[in-house]
Order: sequence, then structure tokens, then C-alpha cells
Amino acid sequence: MDAEQMYGDAWEKFPIQPGELYEAGELKHRYICAPFSPKALELLMVEEKADLIYTDPPWDTRIANDFRKWVGMDKLPKNGFDNLLEGVAASCKKYSSKWVAIEMGIRGMEVLNEKLKKYGAKQLNMFFPKYGTDTEYCLWFGTFQEGVQAPEWDDDPNGKHSERGLYIPNFLARNCKPNSVLDMFVGGASFWPPFVDAGARCFGLEFNKRKIANISQYFSRKGYEISKVR
Repeated sequence: MDAEQMYGDAWEKFPIQPGELYEAGELKHRYICAPFSPKALELLMVEEKADLIYTDPPWDTRIANDFRKWVGMDKLPKNGFDNLLEGVAASCKKYSSKWVAIEMGIRGMEVLNEKLKKYGAKQLNMFFPKYGTDTEYCLWFGTFQEGVQAPEWDDDPNGKHSERGLYIPNFLARNCKPNSVLDMFVGGASFWPPFVDAGARCFGLEFNKRKIANISQYFSRKGYEISKVR
């Protein structure tokens, strides 16, 4: 399937360019077209922090969301995946004001968990929802803040099917009730609707300009005013 078929007419309506930063609606949801990097996150967040960082980093596996497909492993320096996870852990520490929730393959999460602990993260829960036929998949939930506990969960995500659905974002929006959410690999923001509908301000980083166009189309269809910040 080519890009035009995948993303419909969003690209024609919103011809996004790399480096552009947008705000949408009264809450000023912010999203930037840029690869994951400390500089891009600084532009996106300025001095803000998010109640909940909910993100799905690339996985270094041969299953869904494969890291090598995401960025092209042959173009990366040695230890590229490890360096990426180091940046993810450091950014979670810098921009989290309460909770962090990370969906990932178990093998990659084992590496990232060690890096999160190095920066002072405390694991509060580990869930194992289903992702297609893959059984090596998890949802890590934790915090960097002293005294912060997990919510009183109203459901058990273990074994629940998360692929192509909004079960997990609905679960997190309902239980965490965040005022703000950051996704450092937001894609087309397909997991944002439960948070947006609950009144949370959303921040997103995505290098694929066609997916950023999808975010603009989503907000446009909700009647939100969209403005280019830079």
C-alpha cells in the first residue's frame, strides 16, 4: 500500500514539513515533525512536564514495530538501539511529573528498564496484554517521583488484546486521569482520543510528516483551530 492510500487525503490538506511545530485547540495540544532527540523534545515541551508519559518506542525485534524498519538499522551507528533507549530513559526522567507507561517487546523492555532504574525510576506495575499472536509484549508502568503510587486499577490488562484498539489508552486515561500526556513516538496519534476526550493536553513527537498530517486532520475534524508555531 502506498503512502497516499495509507494516509488518505490528510497529506493533501496538511502538507507538513520537517521541523514544523503545531498547536491545536484551546488546550494548545502540541506536536512536532522531528526525529526523537533532546533538541526536538526541548522545542516541543519548552519548560512543561507531563503527568503521564505514555509511549511505544521502536522494538529491536523481528515482530511488530521493528526498530530496523523504523529507522533503517544499516544507517545507524553501532549500538544505535541502545543509545536510543538511553535517550528515552533520560527524557522520561526529565519530562515526567508523575507517571510513565511504556508499551514494548519484553526483550527491549528489559534493556530499557535497566536504563530507567539508572535514572531513578521505580517500577509500579508490569502488565502483559496481547499484541496479535506475540506473547513477548508488555506494558511497564512506573514513576520517578518519591511518594507517587500506582492508581487503584479498575481492570486487569493482562491478556487483554491491545492491537489496533484503544483498550490500553482508555485504561490509562480512565485510571490515571492525567492533565497532560507526552508521547515521544506518537505516530498518527491513534492513541490520543481517550486522553483528548478526557480533557488532557497532549504533546507528541513524530518524524514521519504524513503521520503528523494525520494528527492535524484529526484535530481539524474535531473543529479545533490549528496554528503553526514554527
